[in-house]
Amino acid sequence: MADAEPTADRPTDPTGEPTAGQNAARNVARNPAAERDEEDFAQLLTRLKQDYKVSESEIARRIGVSSATVNHWVHRKRGYGRGPQRTSLVTLSKEFPRFSLDKIYASLGRPVPGTVSRDKEAEVLTVYADLTEVQQEFTLIQMRALRESNLNKRT
Repeated sequence: MADAEPTADRPTDPTGEPTAGQNAARNVARNPAAERDEEDFAQLLTRLKQDYKVSESEIARRIGVSSATVNHWVHRKRGYGRGPQRTSLVTLSKEFPRFSLDKIYASLGRPVPGTVSRDKEAEVLTVYADLTEVQQEFTLIQMRALRESNLNKRT
């Protein structure tokens, strides 16, 4: 019986193991930063641990999440869907200042959210208060959709 032609579904490696190309394709699917040839969040955390000589438990303690959560991020079990919450990322950049918020968000493939000054926050609340109840609900729906888009966006 003749060997079947190699296909995208079938490895060409005689051992039956996936080829390097197939593994790379799977890694890109799990890790959007790999496609852009940038450091992903797991790699950033690994480098942070080395640079600051801290454990995953110490990172977790300093940013207010569980050790299991940080472990999942490091091993790419979490953080590539919706990913870490903004508060965790902001705290991470404050606790470990060699890792800017821009760099952290880039490792997740997300745009960096803008800052909210007290003046802007007050203006938003004033405008919102002048809307009808239906307009307020519609505005909230739009804002939630924009936030969800930013959480899922890959730059």
